[in-house]
Amino acid sequence: EESYPVHLRSEKDDFLEFIKDYIADAHRTKEKNTIKGYVTTQNHLVEFFKTSDIPPRFDSINLVFYDQFDKYSTDIKKHSKNTFGTNIKNIKTFLHESFERELHNNTIFQNRKFKVTEEVTFAIALTNNEIKNIYELDLSKIPRLDKVRDIFYVACMTGIRYSDFSQVTERSIKSGMIEIIPTKTKSTSPEPVSIPILGFVSQV
Repeated sequence: EESYPVHLRSEKDDFLEFIKDYIADAHRTKEKNTIKGYVTTQNHLVEFFKTSDIPPRFDSINLVFYDQFDKYSTDIKKHSKNTFGTNIKNIKTFLHESFERELHNNTIFQNRKFKVTEEVTFAIALTNNEIKNIYELDLSKIPRLDKVRDIFYVACMTGIRYSDFSQVTERSIKSGMIEIIPTKTKSTSPEPVSIPILGFVSQV
């Protein structure tokens, strides 16, 4: 039988208290960005419950909560449907984890109406000429921007997300390749990824 820390096996009927304890424990197994998302959802829930007549109990998380939290997100916080959806996804995770620990019998997280919403977004991409113009821009008189421009250019030409790029060192460059272990990998034994150095990256 799987064993959980004592504080995660408490009988408290307090949804926010469980979230607090769950996040504290998640630092052992979850990625930094995942925990950051959990904390963001936690903060929104704390604020929501302060302004709502819904108590922060496990059995209070139902479709009425869903509708009111949606209005709070959309009308008050002006969040997009994707942001609301991300918060609901995390709430479903919190409910599922606490349900597994037998802290409640609320299965609303399985209800099809308690759904994660999303909307299509349009990403704006730079053309090769635009990237080239940025690279050739003379910023020698502004050292800080000159460095930021170089970092931006390398990121564009390698496709490395910032969370990975910020960890690149001279040791990461081997035989014309940048070798990294993606921070978002879910494997317990992640394999390194090799990315070719293209364009003027080698001169930056």
